[in-house]
Amino acid sequence: MAQGHRKDSDKSRSRKDHDSLAESSHSKKTVKKVVVVEQNGSFQVKIPKNFVCEHCFGAFRSSYHLKRHILIHTGEKPFECDVCDMRFIQKYHLERHKRVHSGEKPYQCERCHQCFSRTDRLLRHKRMCQGCQSKTSDGQFSL
Repeated sequence: MAQGHRKDSDKSRSRKDHDSLAESSHSKKTVKKVVVVEQNGSFQVKIPKNFVCEHCFGAFRSSYHLKRHILIHTGEKPFECDVCDMRFIQKYHLERHKRVHSGEKPYQCERCHQCFSRTDRLLRHKRMCQGCQSKTSDGQFSL
């Protein structure tokens, strides 16, 4: 723990955090939190990762996340595409895949208005497309 003097506002903040942590531990869904205090006096609230994979010793914050992870080791893919029979570990991955068949592209670059089916593809486009950065709203390139 850091040594040194704390301001009164730091003390009241600590009490408030302690009180809110105590209140949260009485709720139906209990999430234990750990407060990590740095040497400079700053602190972070972290959720401990108490659920450990017996295959690779990866640690997770909930049994749900561990169970989802274990599918990587078992090879089980419970979510199947009804169009092409591809299978996925997570429902979200199936929903994202279905856009391949529907042609839906809900993510649009605000600079050049090109559309993408996935957020990661839009982000890659924004980083890599030099023309996108210099295109004006009317579609013309600026110098």
